[in-house]
Amino acid sequence: MTITIFPDKRRFPTFLFLWVAILAYFIWSLAYAQTNPGIFNRPGYYIVNGLLLLIPLFYTLTAGVNYLYVMFNSNATLVIDDDGVKDNMTIYSIGRVKWSDIASIERRHLLKIDVLLIKLKDPYSVLANQQWWKRMHLKRALKKLGTPMVISSRLINYNIKDLEREIRKHLVTELRPT
Repeated sequence: MTITIFPDKRRFPTFLFLWVAILAYFIWSLAYAQTNPGIFNRPGYYIVNGLLLLIPLFYTLTAGVNYLYVMFNSNATLVIDDDGVKDNMTIYSIGRVKWSDIASIERRHLLKIDVLLIKLKDPYSVLANQQWWKRMHLKRALKKLGTPMVISSRLINYNIKDLEREIRKHLVTELRPT
């Protein structure tokens, strides 16, 4: 049996707007620094803030690309089949994970959002196969949540409890001796 889950395209891009606001503040502070006396007239201020501007710029661009990917890519899906879980929901997704590579599954409530944590037996081998910018994000998720494979209820157009039940059913079937 194959279950294909599509992203919820009605969701509000919170992170994108947050990073756009932070980026706008940095640009505003650099643009209007000349009119303010004191510390703003030092050359070091422009260098430090110019370098600090790269951080919100990077996250704004990745949040924007991620939002566009989710909204307009027909391949942005989560597929559960007899082979495993194929996660292509975001630009940070890790792709196909076989049932034999999944150690456990856990549902948590983080910041008023239900998330499904799919714990992998060897998450570092999955990270090694990812691009550097994606690996940065996935390492943070691994350190904070214990797994790089996180499915948010805000992102999917499917009940998270039903999804957990389906994945557990497949895990039990996979672990059953033949």
